[in-house]
Amino acid sequence: RITEHEIEAAAGVAFVPRFAIVETRGTGTETVMLPLYYVRSVRWAMAIATDGSSTMLTVAQVSGTGKITFTTTVDATARVVVGVEHGHDRPPAGMAEQAIVLMRARLAQVNSAIPSRAERYQSDGNGATYILAQPGRKKFGIPDLDALIARHGVQIEGIA
Repeated sequence: RITEHEIEAAAGVAFVPRFAIVETRGTGTETVMLPLYYVRSVRWAMAIATDGSSTMLTVAQVSGTGKITFTTTVDATARVVVGVEHGHDRPPAGMAEQAIVLMRARLAQVNSAIPSRAERYQSDGNGATYILAQPGRKKFGIPDLDALIARHGVQIEGIA
């Protein structure tokens, strides 16, 4: 489960159906944007005013990109809390195998003299050097897994 959530966090998308409670701010219009992709449905939504009073909201339309339209205007100062189902129907081909590779790499990391991210080996006569795949914000340093995330993940505009 840990590797599954790590992969989804790096990709920015759930690869299986998930439920989440998400909080955002009202916009002064009927629409809000959730920080989720592949939104399937909204179970409930409520606006919480600055004085603490709450109002249940009726959803008029849901977009897979996270845009939700309500039947009424939501005050720009209100907190909007939404119970939402999101994610793909099933993981892309190869993702289950790569999750196992990541889990095995995590487990073997402490028991192996050779790093699991080793891509190449160089010998200079005095010793050996391993060239490692470099992890990053959306990379694990496992080339096949990183390629799957790049192919099936989402790129969020304006976030480095």
